[in-house]
Amino acid sequence: MKRTERRIFWLYVLVIGAVTLLLHGRVPFLYTVNDDLFMKNIVSGAYLGVPDAHTVYMEYPLSLFLSGLYRLSSGIPWYGIVLFVFHVTAWGAIGYRCRYACRRSMERTEGKAAGWLQGMAAVFLLLVFVAVGFYHIASMQFTVTAAVLGTAAMVWFMTADTEQETRAFLKDQMITALFVFLSFNVRRNVLLMFVPAAGMLWLGRLFLENGKEKSAAKEIRMRKERVSRFLGMAVFCAAGVLLSILSYRMAYGSEGWQNYIRYNDHATTLYDYSGWPDYEENRDLYDELGITYESWYGAKTAYFLSVDNGIDANAMELLSQRSAQLHTTEQRLPQALMEAVRLCIQRMTADTDRPLNLLVAGLYITVLGGLCLGRNKTALLQLLLFAVGRMFAWMYVVLAGRYPVRITQSLLLLECAVLLVFLVRDGLNGYVTLWQEADKRLLHNEKVNNLCKPTCVIAGCGFLLLTAYLGMARIKHVFYENTQRLEQSRDLEDVKNYCSAHAENFYLIDTRSITKDTERIFDGTQSAYENYIVFGGWLSESPLYLHKIEAAGAQPVEEALLTSGRVFVIAENEDRCPLDYIRLYFESKYSGFQMEVTEQFGRDGRQFSVYRLSADTEGGRTG
Repeated sequence: MKRTERRIFWLYVLVIGAVTLLLHGRVPFLYTVNDDLFMKNIVSGAYLGVPDAHTVYMEYPLSLFLSGLYRLSSGIPWYGIVLFVFHVTAWGAIGYRCRYACRRSMERTEGKAAGWLQGMAAVFLLLVFVAVGFYHIASMQFTVTAAVLGTAAMVWFMTADTEQETRAFLKDQMITALFVFLSFNVRRNVLLMFVPAAGMLWLGRLFLENGKEKSAAKEIRMRKERVSRFLGMAVFCAAGVLLSILSYRMAYGSEGWQNYIRYNDHATTLYDYSGWPDYEENRDLYDELGITYESWYGAKTAYFLSVDNGIDANAMELLSQRSAQLHTTEQRLPQALMEAVRLCIQRMTADTDRPLNLLVAGLYITVLGGLCLGRNKTALLQLLLFAVGRMFAWMYVVLAGRYPVRITQSLLLLECAVLLVFLVRDGLNGYVTLWQEADKRLLHNEKVNNLCKPTCVIAGCGFLLLTAYLGMARIKHVFYENTQRLEQSRDLEDVKNYCSAHAENFYLIDTRSITKDTERIFDGTQSAYENYIVFGGWLSESPLYLHKIEAAGAQPVEEALLTSGRVFVIAENEDRCPLDYIRLYFESKYSGFQMEVTEQFGRDGRQFSVYRLSADTEGGRTG
């Protein structure tokens, strides 16, 4: 990248960042899911008291980098800042490369049309960011962050000049490899989800684009060079991914971590996909594993996983296998595919993903119109290949049975950016050709000649206005949504303040009581040690989890709750979060069990209750 191009790239990044920070003055920036809160707490030191790099879902190199930043200065919200920088840089790269492709596409365009089109493209790209990109910065989550980085990698590759020298091409594609590396490190599954579409685009550029050489011998040489360049680019990307995988295996290679990963994988199946097998109908398996009805009920309904050590990795594996067997249906492949297609179409048109799905639909129509007008068969074939690849990705997530908004939005973000590239790189030429033919009276019908230019202007301005409207509506939506969530998240703030004021104690919190709470991404007070832990969640049974409760003197949890005198339970009012699962569990094992409310706090002084547990532990076991 030349110095002038670097300046333009950073100008795009600065403009995106400035627009985002300007909007931040009106919209609170929050984490969307509690997965980010857990990982932020791990790398910041809030979980263990010191920063740690074992975030499980992020790759080890990025986690190590984040924990290192917190070691340098724990008062800075590095986790939120780094994800913010990733978003802004990725969107800046998308805008810059689309502008670059538009400029190269318009080089042969006569008159002022090229300048107007480039200006309108730049405005349109900024409006697209406000309409679909800003929301995912204001409602931050690592899954979509990985998707935006992966999308930037795809756009950078699609807009690369394949006619330049090999060295220059590979140097340019190191940026693609960097975005791939970052996307994989933020969340590997998202990048892997993009592989079918990326592979189709890679094959399309490799085999469908022709060189400009008239000599057959030179054309063959150019094709060979192109193959070597594209393979070199693929090697760069694979090298970063391989480095991340190797470092992850080294960091999580111990027996404790391997047992936990197995435990967590099967727990994910039970909670997010197939569900826990019914206790009475599968009594044989539960008896074999030594899991009582009370343990099953607590784990199933309230993530009560910290107390009964019998629900280990082996139990989770056998239970998930049984659950998968129970939910497997005999269905022929054609029927399964037709059902998947129906679900894909249903979700792609659902209100849940608006306005992004509407924008994608509009871009498909616009791009196809431009390619047909320009008779660009190569780009049409490439678009068809991409459509096949993206359908594979959609079919995969639909057949897997779980596709939350963060997954479908990630796929639609990729689709939106790729269509933008097709539009500015190939589609605009078709509309320019139509404009020029109408301007020179080359169209057969005089009325068409007269109506063509105003129609193009009205359609283009209308599309810009529609995108601007979607952006304004999206800003209002995220403002309302985040304001409401911030108000609701006073619960978590109350819990933190109470626990901090009683640092001599250790607290186990009903998982449902704070599951939906969130925090501001730029809050600089998030790295203080938290002397509490939830009963369940995806960190249960991890070495980090076990180390925390052991350091707090709460291991084993069951005994500590009953005898230590300094380990308590915190839960929201029982009308919202009933604690019958705790009573059932302990009453089935001990006589004289009691749950005494020692204190209440929160809204109106009664939002949360603190419980002391006690029972006859000497000789009073009931079974």
